[in-house]
Amino acid sequence: MIRIGIPTSGAFPRRMTARASQFGALTAQLAHQGRSGRMVALRNGQITVIDLVDIQGKARQVALDDHGLRTARSLGICLGDRYDTQRELEE
Repeated sequence: MIRIGIPTSGAFPRRMTARASQFGALTAQLAHQGRSGRMVALRNGQITVIDLVDIQGKARQVALDDHGLRTARSLGICLGDRYDTQRELEE
């Protein structure tokens, strides 16, 4: 996770930074151990490792007004559901 913007004080930013660090550390540990085919996830408030085989073919729907979805789009992250006209303009 990369933090962008003016640092803010308070518990929420510290918790998010700590959670991102935990995700990154567990991901690095899995890679170091050669444990591929897995992903780090947050389930029931706990960070866990999930085998990709267990979730293969399963889809979870996200509401179009989801905060995370809106945030991603506002940052210019392409989610594969829209044509990227900005890229065409730059080429």
